[in-house]
Amino acid sequence: MLSLRFVSTLAVVCVSTAAQPVHAEVFTTLRFFEDFTLNQNFLNDDIRVVSDSETRDDAVGKLSADASADLGTGELKARATGQKLIVMQITSRATAIGRAIDTLTVEGPGTAAIPVTFQMLVDGDLFVPDSAAGAGSAFATAEAQFEIGGIQETSTLQWRRTFDASGSMLTDMLTGQGDWQGSLPSAGTTNHFDLVLQFDAQIVPGTPFAFESELRAHAGGTAPMGSIVFADFGNTGRITVILPSEEYSLASESTFFLAGPIPEPGTWALLAGGLCILTLAVRRWRL
Repeated sequence: MLSLRFVSTLAVVCVSTAAQPVHAEVFTTLRFFEDFTLNQNFLNDDIRVVSDSETRDDAVGKLSADASADLGTGELKARATGQKLIVMQITSRATAIGRAIDTLTVEGPGTAAIPVTFQMLVDGDLFVPDSAAGAGSAFATAEAQFEIGGIQETSTLQWRRTFDASGSMLTDMLTGQGDWQGSLPSAGTTNHFDLVLQFDAQIVPGTPFAFESELRAHAGGTAPMGSIVFADFGNTGRITVILPSEEYSLASESTFFLAGPIPEPGTWALLAGGLCILTLAVRRWRL
């Protein structure tokens, strides 16, 4: 299969900006005709995980969207699925958005700006049919975005197909912007890809700065009366922050950002048991 890679030159910026509210957000939207449904699940910094989902299944068509954000692991998830049934020539769309927002500080020696790299790796599956019942189009899109100190960088990937009146495929287009890695999807299969977004910035130690990362999934299609077109898209994005040396560390206003997973109850029990054994061993050694 053909390998593609789109590379953008990233501006290196000095970040020094006011802090912004700490929260995680997710949105799910479904749209048929002019019917627009928007669900927003907003949680502030006392909860690190937020999620939302929306489904519509009726005579018009089927759409579903799911999204979640975890500040603690830096994991964003978004999935959208759309199937068009008997409708007029108009686009239906499912959109899922996961967003992480926090105020960060790089702690360490000195007052001169240091290089810091922010990365998000999106791995997912993209599906668009290789045939359809009647003329129309189907599309699935991924978007990943960073905003640091008011500066944005975005990577996108879209797969779109169009069909003639008999349902045969007319065009098959895969387009991207930013830094994208993967293989050209094959007809009629679920295809895995990697979408890599990187932002290089000069950060002043001890100076708080606003951070926002977003992952979007879109799926849908356009079809005339009697046709069926659909698209399916799902993914997971993982955020990492690369500091220049071990002298530096990252702190967040929420205290959650990239703090790691929350241990399961069994893990806590195992940890407690280990501490008890260690305590007994120390007491015996002292005796």
